Amino acid sequence: MKKYEFHIRLLSDLVLTSSAATESHSSSLNYIPGSKFLGIVAKSLYKMDDEKSTLEIFHSGKVIFSDAHPIIEKKRFYPSPANYYFKKGEGLGNEIFLHHNLDKKTQKKLRTENIQLKQSRTGYIQPELKKYLAIKQNYRLKSAYDPTLRKSKDSQMFGYFSVPAHTEFVFTVEDQTGQYIEEIKKALIGKKQIGRSKSAEYGLVEIEFNGELKPIYQINLTGRTVIYAQSNLCFINNFGQTTALPEAEQLTGISESEIIWEQSQIRSRKYQSWNGTRNSKDADRIIIEKGSVFVVNLKRPIDSDFFEGGVGSYKSEGFGKVLVNPDFLPVEGVNLGFSFSSQKKAVSSFELYADVVDEAIDVVIKTLKNRENLHSFDQEVKSEVKGFLENHRHYFKMVSKSQWGTLRAYAKQCLTLQAFDALVFGNSDVKGLEGFVYKGSSQNQWKVGGDFLRKELKRIAENKGEKFALSFIQKLSSEIKTQ
Repeated sequence: MKKYEFHIRLLSDLVLTSSAATESHSSSLNYIPGSKFLGIVAKSLYKMDDEKSTLEIFHSGKVIFSDAHPIIEKKRFYPSPANYYFKKGEGLGNEIFLHHNLDKKTQKKLRTENIQLKQSRTGYIQPELKKYLAIKQNYRLKSAYDPTLRKSKDSQMFGYFSVPAHTEFVFTVEDQTGQYIEEIKKALIGKKQIGRSKSAEYGLVEIEFNGELKPIYQINLTGRTVIYAQSNLCFINNFGQTTALPEAEQLTGISESEIIWEQSQIRSRKYQSWNGTRNSKDADRIIIEKGSVFVVNLKRPIDSDFFEGGVGSYKSEGFGKVLVNPDFLPVEGVNLGFSFSSQKKAVSSFELYADVVDEAIDVVIKTLKNRENLHSFDQEVKSEVKGFLENHRHYFKMVSKSQWGTLRAYAKQCLTLQAFDALVFGNSDVKGLEGFVYKGSSQNQWKVGGDFLRKELKRIAENKGEKFALSFIQKLSSEIKTQ
């Protein structure tokens, strides 16, 4: 079997809801199911000319796409084991008890001291780094769109939880034939779309090829053994239905074994999936969630290579990956022996730069110069307003803030200074042609300052242009209104 590793980085937020329903809030998955990568490859390769190759890649179970889990500092994180317990009110940064090794004496002591234990159910661990990671998801409230009325639909609000952009994951592809890696690489590598709302703002990812992984050393297993679910597991019973209560033989490959249920910790849920090609749901499954722990008694030795290809059904979609007797779940000892510090960020530090082609450089430079000129223009207007208020504020003592608000509105509406002058000042000598400041209740307020302001605007326009004069009156009106 050939095993290859791929690296994936989120270029935008990612929405992967655990439920097919959309009417209620549903957190996004904090991992990427292997079925998503299977779907990407199927989109490119399913209609291959070679029918045999199509059957081998997608229907034989010989090519397996694993789930993608977080990676930080080139170290893969694992779902927090369900056999980890800690004192209520504390966390994985404190003393960790191993449920499968808790003897009656220890349990009695904890009850005597009135200590309650709580199960670890979320997040990821990295035993080598001794880090614990909880991916904090973003939430955004949205509204359905009515294309007929061209506005938001009434009573059609919904929200998306999403995994933040720049989070990095790693996943593997296992090819038992060893023949199809080049085709799979061509289909996977590059920028792809995954998850919900792909046509809008979510789901853009970039996939890179890391290389081939070395095979794991095989060992013989016997006696009491811990089996940790690195991915979700799915088993089918004798009636053809999915079940959360597998037989020991399904888990170990031999009938001479038994599951020690009282020492195991199994969490299950309903799994829903969507087939994009058929545009319909697949049948719901009952699955065992990743992080679950089985403790089994092997009555005869078996080779560890039995677990290498996974256990149970739907393995090509990433189901069935297990670790046997991992270092972070020792077979002996009540306590783990170490604790985990919190990993604050789920992303590595890196910079993104836009690609600028040669012919676009002049456009970029012009844009930057325009921004600089706009800033200088704004600063010059502010300076003119400041000097005007320092020297001539006494002309406008009787003018109310609402009057200045009206002037500002006129200045924003008018495209030329001539139009502004006609609206605000007009011809005060001709009845009916007076402007805003020379008629009605406004006349008394502008008796002193009206003519002076008109003269100053004319002076500013002659020296610095009409655009500057209109910006000046807008800024002047805003400053006086707020003082």
